[in-house]
Amino acid sequence: MKVLVSIIISLVFLAEQGVLATILVREEFTRTDNAAVRNTAASPVAGPSNWTGSNGFTVTSNRLHSATTGSGHVLSIDFGTGYFDTNPGIYILTADVYFGPDLSSSTQSWQIGFNNAVNTSAGANRSLLSTDAYGGAPGVALQGNGRLINKVVNTANQTQSAVGAYPAENLYTLKLVLNTLGANWTTDAYINSTQIDLNGTDPGYTYTYSTNPTIRYVTIASTITTANRDYAYLDNFELTVIPEPGFTGLVCVGAALLRLGLRRKSR
Repeated sequence: MKVLVSIIISLVFLAEQGVLATILVREEFTRTDNAAVRNTAASPVAGPSNWTGSNGFTVTSNRLHSATTGSGHVLSIDFGTGYFDTNPGIYILTADVYFGPDLSSSTQSWQIGFNNAVNTSAGANRSLLSTDAYGGAPGVALQGNGRLINKVVNTANQTQSAVGAYPAENLYTLKLVLNTLGANWTTDAYINSTQIDLNGTDPGYTYTYSTNPTIRYVTIASTITTANRDYAYLDNFELTVIPEPGFTGLVCVGAALLRLGLRRKSR
């Protein structure tokens, strides 16, 4: 009995540390230079669909570069209608972004997030920061002028840092955590290891939805133009999920019982 208890405690600890998290999408952009990303599968972990969206995203030196001919464009992976409602869990979306010294404008940005509609035009004039049907939330954007923007609802940007808070010529990891386990979903945002306050003057850093967002896609968006494509890049895009506790508990108990049975059999 002591062995069983010890195993269960160990497995639950591993689950809490995210060891049982599942990678749903992992894109490292290990492709031929100048290859378009649209209509191809993410690699090394493909999602449920190929990338859809603009053909203005290409790869150079195993990094994603943007060349929009409008005011913004997107790349998205389609999880299907209702996926995030019917598969409760803690979804963690991350990507690395970099801006060179020549991009100091608020009009140049990288964005990652969740949304419910995709415009497939190269000059789509849409991004995650749009507030129409082609926008999305939650989302996070880093601009070339060093300002971080967080968007938790589709109608407006929630928080903005000061210009220059995140200087160019540094690699930054953007992270969104979307928790769909409860009746009211929550979201958290990070840059590198620093959590961003999404509540303003309200207590706590976590934003709790009164109305859950409608989402179908995980998305990369950019407002970086053709003239500036070589001065900024995105890499290591990943979506993972930690399943709901009930499922995790069953996995833990099942594994523990299996190990205990094998242990007894070997005696």
